Amino acid sequence: MSAFAAFRQKSVTELFSNEEEDDDEEIKYEIGSSDEELEDKQIIDSERTRPTSATPTIPPPATRLVLVPEVSESRFIPDDDNFLVFEDHIVVGLKTNEYLLVSGQCKVTVQRGAVKLNEVEYHHADPERSITIVASSSQSLPMISSTQILDRDGVRDTINDHNKHLFSSDYKSVIMITNHSTGVEDIGSYWRPFKRFFGFGGDSDVESLGEMERLFQSYTFEIVLRNNGSLGMNLDAVWGTDIKSLCENITEDLASSVTMIIGNKNSGKSTLSKTLTNALLLKQRLPVAYLDLDPGQSEFSAPFTLSLTLIHEPVYGMYLFNPHQVVSSHYYGFTTPQQHPDLYIAIAKSLLHSFMNKLKSQGINLVINTPGWIKGFGMDILNNISNELEPDHLILLSGSLDPGSPENAEILSTIIHKKAHIFQGIYHQSKYSPSQLRTWNKLLYFHRQDSASGSHFDFKTHILDKPPLRLPYQVEEDPSFCGLNAVSFLNVEPSEVGGENIALLLDASIVGFYLIDYEYYSSFPAVQSISPDQPLTMGSALYSDMIDFRASEVVFAGLGMIHSIDSTRHCFNVYLPSSVKNNLEVQMSNGMKLVMVKGEGDIPPAEFLKPELLKSASKKTANGSSVPLPYISFESNKVAGVWKMRRNVMRRSQRRTESMVHWGAPDKISSLTEQQDAMKSMKLSALTAIVALASAIIPDVEQLRNIKGESTLEPGHQSLPDLLQINDVHDLDLTWQTTNLRYDTGRLILDQGSGSLWSIAQLANSVDEWTAELTFRSTGQASQDAQFHDNGLAFWFVDPENTPISSSATENYGGPAYFDGFQIVMNNRDAAGLKIFMNDGSTARQTSLSDSVGNCVFNYLDSNIPFTVRVSYSRQRKWFKVQVDNNLCFKTDSITIPASANDLKFGVTGNINSQSSETFEILKLSVWSTLTEDAIDDHGLMADGQLKVQYKTMVVDDKDDHVPPAQIRQSLMERTRLHQQQMMDQRSSQSQEALLQDIVARLEAIEKSISNLGNIPNTNDHENSAASKLQGNLETFQTTITNQFSNMVDALSSLNQKVIGEVREHQHGMDEISKKVDLLMANHKEITYQYNEQQQLHPPSSELTTTIIET
Repeated sequence: MSAFAAFRQKSVTELFSNEEEDDDEEIKYEIGSSDEELEDKQIIDSERTRPTSATPTIPPPATRLVLVPEVSESRFIPDDDNFLVFEDHIVVGLKTNEYLLVSGQCKVTVQRGAVKLNEVEYHHADPERSITIVASSSQSLPMISSTQILDRDGVRDTINDHNKHLFSSDYKSVIMITNHSTGVEDIGSYWRPFKRFFGFGGDSDVESLGEMERLFQSYTFEIVLRNNGSLGMNLDAVWGTDIKSLCENITEDLASSVTMIIGNKNSGKSTLSKTLTNALLLKQRLPVAYLDLDPGQSEFSAPFTLSLTLIHEPVYGMYLFNPHQVVSSHYYGFTTPQQHPDLYIAIAKSLLHSFMNKLKSQGINLVINTPGWIKGFGMDILNNISNELEPDHLILLSGSLDPGSPENAEILSTIIHKKAHIFQGIYHQSKYSPSQLRTWNKLLYFHRQDSASGSHFDFKTHILDKPPLRLPYQVEEDPSFCGLNAVSFLNVEPSEVGGENIALLLDASIVGFYLIDYEYYSSFPAVQSISPDQPLTMGSALYSDMIDFRASEVVFAGLGMIHSIDSTRHCFNVYLPSSVKNNLEVQMSNGMKLVMVKGEGDIPPAEFLKPELLKSASKKTANGSSVPLPYISFESNKVAGVWKMRRNVMRRSQRRTESMVHWGAPDKISSLTEQQDAMKSMKLSALTAIVALASAIIPDVEQLRNIKGESTLEPGHQSLPDLLQINDVHDLDLTWQTTNLRYDTGRLILDQGSGSLWSIAQLANSVDEWTAELTFRSTGQASQDAQFHDNGLAFWFVDPENTPISSSATENYGGPAYFDGFQIVMNNRDAAGLKIFMNDGSTARQTSLSDSVGNCVFNYLDSNIPFTVRVSYSRQRKWFKVQVDNNLCFKTDSITIPASANDLKFGVTGNINSQSSETFEILKLSVWSTLTEDAIDDHGLMADGQLKVQYKTMVVDDKDDHVPPAQIRQSLMERTRLHQQQMMDQRSSQSQEALLQDIVARLEAIEKSISNLGNIPNTNDHENSAASKLQGNLETFQTTITNQFSNMVDALSSLNQKVIGEVREHQHGMDEISKKVDLLMANHKEITYQYNEQQQLHPPSSELTTTIIET
């Protein structure tokens, strides 16, 4: 029986079974790859409506935004009287003007009086009501403050033997804070970048905590007693009166009201949306509908979707996505409206239609949160949405409260509304980037577990620890088929990429599922197969016609994660949340058809990447060959204009027809032992797939230039991550081994003793061609630190099997003395600058200047700007080259890495003498598995000590048969230098010629006179002797003048060279300073925030805060 026929006989429940079959047949697997580019890259169909604005988000000037009064720690000092500790909760007594800043997860119950949340939302004592808080460092932390009771009606104090002493006149409010565990607290152990998502994390943090802070390690929450980098916000100072007035306006009658919030990116839209939603919930005690139209930073929607959600309880901190609160939702597939504006508008209008039909008649209010794109085409999108349902209240977050300002007037006159309100825009920078928060959202969605007792998030077990579900797909027309009936793509037409690439587009990606009524589905033209054994595909036109977002026959079922594709059995192996799985089983049993759709769909790295797999991927056997990894090979494959990885078990000449696209475990296991082995294999192969995904073959350097001649080659996957995007040095533990380095504002710092940074993975393409760049800075001073010859920073490329790399081998500037490979050292021993050493590992390498292969002299101690050291190697071009700041330092064709050698391990080590004040800062480390354009092009030579670096080579080869670059680019600095030198040479040659002519003429006149004296008749011998002596003196004078003139010319030439060098040094310094801008911006922003905060100590009176326009 064929696999297709077998699937037809199965029930729907069996289709989603994860039980393994007994089958001894050997399965061959073909691994595909995700079709995603980097998140910031956008693919827009040329046939779709294009935006008229080149920039989707135009932030207002920073000086016009208000920095909300921020709170960095609690105004509360715990003692034995006001702070009671119990096993799963604490009780706190708050006096007048005291407040708590809370992080983590907890439930708060007011036992006496009342409190305010964020100085805005009022809560009075009631033992039957609790406030749920899920507060992470990605957002501002909730602030709980004591306040006066506004109305005694409904206040129900809870007094007992434990807290009765807190019911004295000394205390205004008493609260109980109880543990609340949802499972998300374990996300830091699942994905290291989220280790500090809910406060302190790691043993190193515990050691630095005080006694009271250590206490909270046993709770799911923490009271922030000292500044740890997290901040709360006093929203009452900016929006308090405005929100109160707006709520009164919205709730003055029982009719449903629609409030639409717009503003630039980072102006406070999400904060205001949640604050307004909470205020309406507390005011009316009715649910509030929340329409989340921001796909890039969706908190109330599933990934890649837009949704209408019904909120029943106030949200403090983060909203944990709950599919059971979603009224209507649709798959959008992208992260910005710009990527598919027609689809975005259609979904937004359908969600407004759902609100009108389902909720408006119940008197439920709607809050709409919009994306931060209010210019150009972004304004057209907002206007389309407002035309569908005219907002009762339009809130514009702006830097100016003047409705007549050009920017505000244009927006308010364009978007349809009934009443307009201008709120002061605020600025608050999250510790986590939008892409990291999207990763958080994806992890929450796929790790939610629903059961009869409730729901929780499981991050203690890896998603790959259990086999995927099996979903059959249809390959030919069959009305009775039960399974996946068709596949559609939002960003590419299937016919454009070919049937053989359909699997590559879908493999290892997140997709959406739509359930469609059988009769409705049958009324459309049949979908076609474009390739045998591939799922039936649906073009974009048919998809747009069939998926009518307002039709009751079309239901969005949820998201799935493609684990692998079995083209032999004609099925997808997928991971589904339990709620989606149950829904599909029920609806497909009732005869509904299933359509899969994909737009963007990158899987979070945490789902298929673990550190131990990277370590195993970098190991080699004793004979130097790579450790075999199941189902992994490296070839390039280009699909739909994007470079892809094709990873095949067999060579193409050996490949069987029965193949399976796969990034995890095989689904055929005949015994328990085989199942356990396959599970281990699944973890290994699936998580090492990231190595294959990032090791795609890149075109040659000559093909990397765009039409402007600029390089488009990005650093490879083995590069050090952007240090401005991490929170701690331990965030690098996944791919890097660090010792004695600390992290601070986009840099890794070594200030005492020995420290190291080693890549876990080895340098790809080591024996053929590669480029590595290290950007570093030293804060030392030559007058103080040059004496410490043991201070130094080393850049390593070594054979890991012959080089002992450990925390104990630090005698050679933080690295091993015995090494097999290359060591590039920056130190002050013998001569300041860079030295290049080579060793074969048989002896301990000496680090004196005479032992070096080559060196470049430059004073890095007195420089306040970074230096970039670039090392490149090419077997084809026959060179090993070292450059400093794009200037050639060392180059030879006498170094060749054997083809049989192991891939090199690379890293950076350093050492600082305990008496020295010098520190080394590592700012960037990038590697490529090819030559970069800058590696090929030398911008200048380091000569005569006048530039930053002097050129010196210790290896000489008369042959120069390396292949020259196709294009030699002369830098602006070099062109300026040559022009100035030509001008000076021209002037010098003119002045020298005139001076020589004058001196020669004078000497000839004197010589002629002397000759005449010798020819005078009757001249006695004495006079002839005197004349001869005078002539000798004149010749001596002529020789002296000539020597002096020659010295003068040399002095002028030396002066010219010095001036030229200073000009070049100045130009180069300016170029280097520009590289520091990114780092300086972080400090500049912090200073700006502090200055603005001082300016806002006396905020404007509440009467001027909001302007309301009647229309």
